Amino acid sequence: MSLRTVGIRYIARAGAIAAGSVLYLTVLSTAIAQRAGAQHVTAAADSGVYSAEQAARGDEVFTRVCLQCHTRKDMSSADFRLNWNGRTAFDLYDLIRSTMPDSAPGSLSRDEYADVTAYMLKLNGMRAGAVPLPFDSTLRRIKLDIPATAAPTSSHAGDAPSLSPTLRGFRWLSPVRFPSVLTRRSPVPPRRRWPPWSS
Repeated sequence: MSLRTVGIRYIARAGAIAAGSVLYLTVLSTAIAQRAGAQHVTAAADSGVYSAEQAARGDEVFTRVCLQCHTRKDMSSADFRLNWNGRTAFDLYDLIRSTMPDSAPGSLSRDEYADVTAYMLKLNGMRAGAVPLPFDSTLRRIKLDIPATAAPTSSHAGDAPSLSPTLRGFRWLSPVRFPSVLTRRSPVPPRRRWPPWSS
C-alpha cells in the first residue's frame, strides 16, 4: 500500500469522525434546547397558558355551539378532571377539533377551537395569563395541571342539560342524560348468553 493511499484513508477517516462529532453536538444541543423550552412552557402552565380575553371568546363559542349538547358542569366535573389531568393541552384541543361540534366536526376555525379549549381550562380552575393559548406545536408541551376541585368561574351555573338528538355518548342504563364524549367512560354491559338455554 502506498503512502498516498494511507494518507487518503487517514483524511477520509478523520473527516468522518469530524462529521460524526458535528452531528452529535448538533443533536445534543437541539435536545438541550427542547428540554429547556419544555421546562419553560411547563413553568408557564402554572402561571397561566391562556388569556382572559381568549376564555371570554371561548365562553361565547361554547354558548353558541356547544350548549346544544353539553353543559358547563360536564366540562368541569370530577370525571373531566380525572380524564384530562396530566395530559397535554394539545390532546384536549385535538379531540375538540376533530370531534366537535357533533353535527359538523372541524367546522369551526382554529382560533375558535383554541378559545373553547382556553374556556374549558378556565372552567376547571386553571389561571389565566397574559398571552393567548397557541394552536401550534407549543400545545404539545403544555401539561394540564388541573386543580382537584374547580371553583365556580361562571355565572352560567344554572345551565340545564340539553338532550342530544343522537345517542352518541349514551351511558348504560341512563335514560335521562347524554354525557359528553369528553367525559364519558365506556361502560361494559353485562355479558349474557342468548338464547338463555345455550351453554
